[in-house]
Amino acid sequence: MSTPRIRSPRHENQEGIALVMTLMAIATLLLVASSALMIGSSGNQATRNYRGASQAHFVAESGISHALQVIDGAGVIHFQNDVVNQWGAVFGAGAKNFAPLGGFTYTVAAVAGGNPANNGRLVATANGPEGVKNVVVANVSRSNTPSTAPGAIYISTDSTSNSTFNGNAFAVDGNDHNYTGGAGPGAPVPGIATRNDTNTQEALNSLNSAQKDNVTGLGYSNGPPISSSIKTSPAAPSMSQLDQMITDLLARPGVQTITSNQINGPTPPFGTVLTPQITYFSDPNGILLEVTAPGSRMSAAADAHAAEVVERWIGAGT
Repeated sequence: MSTPRIRSPRHENQEGIALVMTLMAIATLLLVASSALMIGSSGNQATRNYRGASQAHFVAESGISHALQVIDGAGVIHFQNDVVNQWGAVFGAGAKNFAPLGGFTYTVAAVAGGNPANNGRLVATANGPEGVKNVVVANVSRSNTPSTAPGAIYISTDSTSNSTFNGNAFAVDGNDHNYTGGAGPGAPVPGIATRNDTNTQEALNSLNSAQKDNVTGLGYSNGPPISSSIKTSPAAPSMSQLDQMITDLLARPGVQTITSNQINGPTPPFGTVLTPQITYFSDPNGILLEVTAPGSRMSAAADAHAAEVVERWIGAGT
């Protein structure tokens, strides 16, 4: 006679609890795994966002640089009239592609400032993939003082030039010198500068083989072959801008205007090295330094006086 087996209720309860614990463990693992994936995905997204924002900022900065290059190339006399009002023709309002980074574009707007003639703002907006965007605002001010001279001699015309060099007893030197004759601290500039490549080539072709080493300065090489210092400076001021610079300089306080076309008495007020000033000779025919017959004491004195005038004039930086 067999005895029936009786299942213990306690054993059945234990099997149920084990199943629940297993399911809870699996759910916990799934939760941990999904959280890790989400954190990793968020980290990747944050990295992409940061990279995109940095790239967009770089593109906007490049837009500002591009706009400044265009403005400086043409030159500015009145910021609102020459830049803001002409912005569509000068730079354009449409978006420009940024070649180094695919998918990025930028636009730049010009806005007049509180002093419309002399200052304003450039606002560059960059857009890129995944909706990244960055805006850079640059405050700009117009200056009548160039950072350096275009050249020792500057051919400012945009029309075709016709340079002529006579003989071999001349020197055009774009290297910096102080008024005592020694080397100056400034960087060299071209011996001759023009506003376009056509006039640069014309000036180079006008020098014969014996004259080429007479034009020195930035880029000069004694060869062989000799390379004369004649360069193109497209951002240099135009003739109208030079006229405006002169007008602005002469309007500054402290300018001494000499109406006479002769210097035969006391030295005019040229200023000194420590207190320089601008002395303007207004006669369109220039000035005449009067001297007496060669060899006389008065001639030597007059020659010394003329040398002093020229030296003080150069030394005063005028």
